[in-house]
Amino acid sequence: MTNKEINMNLDDPRAEKIAEVLGNKTCKKILGVLAENAEMSESDIARELGLPLNTVGYNIKKLVEAG
Repeated sequence: MTNKEINMNLDDPRAEKIAEVLGNKTCKKILGVLAENAEMSESDIARELGLPLNTVGYNIKKLVEAG
């Protein structure tokens, strides 16, 4: 199993949004998939995780907003 880590400064203004997405199981699954292959499209991620495309799109938007 590969370790997947995120380092962040708790004083970063994005910390609250980052904590919110890390508390979201779907966002964490998406981050895990992207950690293995950052070039995947939303369709690829949806297929890989067996999720609806609109669910993946919604969560990708949350991840992008969190930075």
